[in-house]
Amino acid sequence: MTTLVYPLGETFAELELDWREQAAFVLVGRCRDGEIPDGYYVDSYGTVVRHHLAGVLEHGDLADRAAAARIREVVKLSGPEAMARQIDTFSEVLRAIHPRLTELLGKLPPRP
Repeated sequence: MTTLVYPLGETFAELELDWREQAAFVLVGRCRDGEIPDGYYVDSYGTVVRHHLAGVLEHGDLADRAAAARIREVVKLSGPEAMARQIDTFSEVLRAIHPRLTELLGKLPPRP
């Protein structure tokens, strides 16, 4: 597994490359005090700090939900060509939503 971390101002994106499964996915979240939080999905305080990109997009507008559907389609695949397609799709979507990522993260329902 390889993780590439991209700080995006108040937010961040992590590209996970799973070499065994030959698949990729992206987690996004908010920085805390200008830093990327510790932990994986949940930090050491028990707070959810990372979310799957497609899940975040489900709380956006029609175009965001369409992007989430595209992501869900490409992540069904595996293999070297699938990984390349997944990375291309994630990159395209992240470039499009980056200016609104903080807003989209704010639309997520609170977790227990």
